[in-house]
Amino acid sequence: MRKISKNLRTMVLSSVLLFSILSSAANSCLAADSRNLELLSFTGGTAADLVVQGNYAYVAAENWFWILDISTPSSLKQVSSLYLNQPYNTFIASKVCLSGNHAYVAGYNGMYVINVSNPQNPVKVAEYRQSSIQDICASGNYVYLGVDGRGIQVIDISTPSQPVEAASNTCYPEVKTLFVDNGYLYMGDDHSTLHVYDNSNPLQLVEVGSLYGYSHYDLVVSNGYAYIAGTPHVTSIDVSDPAHPVFKRTLSYSSTYGIHVVAHYVYAAGYYSLQIYDVSDPDNPVARGTCSFSAPLQSVMVVGDHAYVCGERDLYAVNINDPDNPALADTYSVPDPWFSTGDLCIAGNHLYVQDNGLEILDVADPAHPAAIAKFDDPYGNIYSPVTSVDVDGNHAYALFNDWYARTRISIIDISNPASPVETSYFSLTGSVRDIDVADGKAYLAREAYGLSIYSVTNTAQPYELGSCYINSNINELQLQGGYAYIKDIYAGLHIVDVSNPYLAAEAGFLPNHLSYPSSNFYLQGQHAYIGFYALPFYALVIDVANPSQPRQITSYHDPEIPGRFHDVHVDARNYAYFLQYAEPCAAIHILDVSEPQHPVSVAYYKDLPGGVPQVLDVAGDYIYALSEDGLLILRFTPPSPTPAAMALSPKQIKAFNSRMNPNKGEVSTIRWRQPQDGAVSIKIFNLRGELIKTLVDQQTYSSLATNEIVWDGRNGSGDVVANGIYLVHMQAPECRATTKIAVIK
Repeated sequence: MRKISKNLRTMVLSSVLLFSILSSAANSCLAADSRNLELLSFTGGTAADLVVQGNYAYVAAENWFWILDISTPSSLKQVSSLYLNQPYNTFIASKVCLSGNHAYVAGYNGMYVINVSNPQNPVKVAEYRQSSIQDICASGNYVYLGVDGRGIQVIDISTPSQPVEAASNTCYPEVKTLFVDNGYLYMGDDHSTLHVYDNSNPLQLVEVGSLYGYSHYDLVVSNGYAYIAGTPHVTSIDVSDPAHPVFKRTLSYSSTYGIHVVAHYVYAAGYYSLQIYDVSDPDNPVARGTCSFSAPLQSVMVVGDHAYVCGERDLYAVNINDPDNPALADTYSVPDPWFSTGDLCIAGNHLYVQDNGLEILDVADPAHPAAIAKFDDPYGNIYSPVTSVDVDGNHAYALFNDWYARTRISIIDISNPASPVETSYFSLTGSVRDIDVADGKAYLAREAYGLSIYSVTNTAQPYELGSCYINSNINELQLQGGYAYIKDIYAGLHIVDVSNPYLAAEAGFLPNHLSYPSSNFYLQGQHAYIGFYALPFYALVIDVANPSQPRQITSYHDPEIPGRFHDVHVDARNYAYFLQYAEPCAAIHILDVSEPQHPVSVAYYKDLPGGVPQVLDVAGDYIYALSEDGLLILRFTPPSPTPAAMALSPKQIKAFNSRMNPNKGEVSTIRWRQPQDGAVSIKIFNLRGELIKTLVDQQTYSSLATNEIVWDGRNGSGDVVANGIYLVHMQAPECRATTKIAVIK
């Protein structure tokens, strides 16, 4: 499913890597190994409510709490996120308020208390259980919860980490909205009535007035007036005498869900627009400007010259300096990967994510991904979301499958990732499950049809070159060395010779002899790694050195590690990354497969947020995973050798003359000792993980002497390499080691 651009398929070589075996209780979730894997970011969920204070916006979004930096309104950035759900716990955040250094996030079945004194690292400090909270507000040492069916609950938060119910009022149980102002609590119920309570004693609320006739979605009180967002009006009510509220004016005759008042302006978030009203004369409100949106709005809050508006999956910053002409300043978008056929692809500093279209994110800072553009299906709802995507050069190739067994292949110019433009497209009968593009050719895995090859040298005029019929349930494709490797979910692995696209023909086949369907596979060097939908942890390693005779060389099956495979990636450092799921736990498990017959567990991360995992990709030390509910970014730091492993390290590996100028005939001498006699490999890599030259290829050396080899600063073609740092990686029996050489000309 997933593709990674060709120049990223190799990564930085790390230092000595020797590890101990993982142990975990059977049929339980893996424990996160924080030394090795760090969750940097999760982007997902539906934005429902926000509150803005200082340079930050605090957002309630389904199972998530986001904090965004709004110091530059034209460039919104997420600075942190916090997952609020636990296994078997359905929490849907819908409201948020602030009090001191804590945010109070209310939802379907409770309230979380979050310490936000450090916005970069919000910490969940308490959880208060209560079902169906409709609204929340804070005043002093109390939080007020509007609970559907139970009225108003007063929660003592004098110790935020220990919220305690202090009082309740169940006279009017169907609460919709709450607001505290100047010693009074205002409540809108589900029967279109505004209630006013004396709040001088929060532990004994006393109703002093009410007014019937106005539905409530949001409520704000300012300067003696209550402004109510509802359907089908925005209304103002004079509450200067709280005991006798009086209807004054209807500001708008359109449905409104969020409202905020600053000075003498009312900002109303309607279904598809933000409306501004001047209420300097409350008896004669004046409609000012309108800013329109393409999606429903949920809530609004104003700070300075900008209004911040929650859409279903977007946070908007609107410049309101000129109230008559509000203008959109920036949009912080959230990917919407709700489809099990999702895909993602990395190219440079950009991530291309399957969505209802193609979402493009800037991941130059992986901890703070920023959505910069979206390419939508230009034919509206005819086609379903993108099911696979690959990037080659300045073009992205996206598959749109519809519900009528047709596929549309869009070729999208991404020379400016912030402004994707379709160059051309072509359509095929049947479902196309995967795409890989290389050297001006697009290779398409077509379910029940097989492999189709198209020329895309001229992206404006693609045309078919050849095909190879494979009548099976194929779902994944990878290219390597003139061959296309095509995996069938049930049948096995097909290998097609595509060295001549006009005469593509199946060259080899390895059947699946297991009773389990396969999930995903990844090809790295001479080995293919295939995961299976089996419990527990089960995978095969296939030797494809001879494509006409693929053979299984090992399988690994660990009953101590739960989880079906959902996707796998293997990098040039011989780490295999497995995305697993065993309800209710999702996990990433990393194995060292430098010796494929003897994989060694390296790292793992349990309880990944976002529901059922789908696909993953890897670039450098960063792991990108797509789940049902969002995009996760993790950082992998290879662990240092354990004391036990140090005994296996070579006595010495060192590059003498480690700063050399090849143009002056200088060389570097690499010397080492190894604990056992046996075959040795020594290779030179650049810092991108690309192989520069093989100095020693499986030659036998003795453990009784100091061994040495010379590097003259040239690559495998005999050319002097560029200036920079190069990594010398040695692998010998029972040890691996890395040292550095600087080339300076």
